[in-house]
Amino acid sequence: MLVEFRVKNFRSFKEEQVLSLVATKDNSLENNKISTSREDIPFLLRSAVIYGANASGKSNLIKAIECMQHLIKAPAIGEKPLFDIQPFRLNKESISSPITFEMTFIFDGVWYRYNFSFTGNLVSKENGNFFKIEQILNECLVVYQETKTEVWFERDSDEYKFSIDEEKMNQLKGLIGRDTLFLSIATQTCEAQNGDKRFLPISKWINEQFFVVRSSFHPAYSINTLKTDSEQRQKILDLMTSSDTGITDIQVDTRKQPMHAVQINPQEHKAEFQIGFQEVNEPKFIHEYPNHYKEKFNISDESQGTIQLLGLAGPIGDILEKGRVLIIDEFDTHLHPLLARRLVKMFHDPEKNKNNAQLIFVTHNISLLGKKLLDTDDLFRRDQIWFIEKDPQTQESKLYPLSDFKHEDDDMRYLDNDYLLGCYGAIPCLSD
Repeated sequence: MLVEFRVKNFRSFKEEQVLSLVATKDNSLENNKISTSREDIPFLLRSAVIYGANASGKSNLIKAIECMQHLIKAPAIGEKPLFDIQPFRLNKESISSPITFEMTFIFDGVWYRYNFSFTGNLVSKENGNFFKIEQILNECLVVYQETKTEVWFERDSDEYKFSIDEEKMNQLKGLIGRDTLFLSIATQTCEAQNGDKRFLPISKWINEQFFVVRSSFHPAYSINTLKTDSEQRQKILDLMTSSDTGITDIQVDTRKQPMHAVQINPQEHKAEFQIGFQEVNEPKFIHEYPNHYKEKFNISDESQGTIQLLGLAGPIGDILEKGRVLIIDEFDTHLHPLLARRLVKMFHDPEKNKNNAQLIFVTHNISLLGKKLLDTDDLFRRDQIWFIEKDPQTQESKLYPLSDFKHEDDDMRYLDNDYLLGCYGAIPCLSD
């Protein structure tokens, strides 16, 4: 489970900003909370929603989380890739200042807090500016197990301190340069015969437990699941058929598709044209007329909303089943507000979300905020609703929760209207 994410000097975030999934003492919507069995932080939140004007920095927050993941997963040995990273560029000091990331998470009952900062240089390419890491300045991993707290490693430039298996840690340190994260080499070698198995849970968390999606899910995963997993297939069908799509069933046919390729042999100065075949899964959507007449439709015949729902159905089912974290930009694109509300409720429902999966998403859908028109229960607690606002003078993005604002007991009823009226900021400043 994600506890907290911090970022500083990344794109539009000049100063440190914090996204926290720690629940406040608010007693509303108890099902939206997850018990941690810790006295100091007793509850986390099952979801968080982020609002803000266009170009306010919402997508930059998603990019920041994704970049942290990519940096840890980058090859620890060998040539280093260029990254889609930029410091805050509207201040001369910030351009040369370190970029900092920090993440606190829980996995298998153990709490981890990991942070690092680094410097580098922007490299101009035809397709944009990229970032080449020059030096890891600081890096630290703190592990909380029951009542025991350990700093497994701490790094200050080229100086390291280890509290676990110092000999083995020094061997790993010798494999990397000043531009490589120590956690990268530790997690990428932990499954080897002589690797340190203590880093296995962290490796699993980074690689398997949280997913960052900056655009819509492609439906390929759901289509493959429909074909190969009977249990998940039924869950996908239940969601698709009960969401007023008109679909009564989905069949997946496999066909062989010709594949053409050119093989170049530079030594013999010739090229060979090759023809092969690859298997492709094609979904067929069954629609039924009242007289039981059935017809199959291709995916190109379905609406964008139906395709978006299908793309979400498989991954959401998997994430709920395995207790993972889904972080997604514009999660409800092409979806009706009532359908988007239904998907969020799946994460809040302890029966559907037995393994404490979490959803963090960006949206412009204000109907998820209020209940005045829907005459229904609130969807979110105040500490689950976040705003991002960009300062019109400095162009810096600020991230803050609704719980920072004083409120009356019943003002959640008009929250959508209050937001549009500018009571909480994070709306566009439109000029004539």
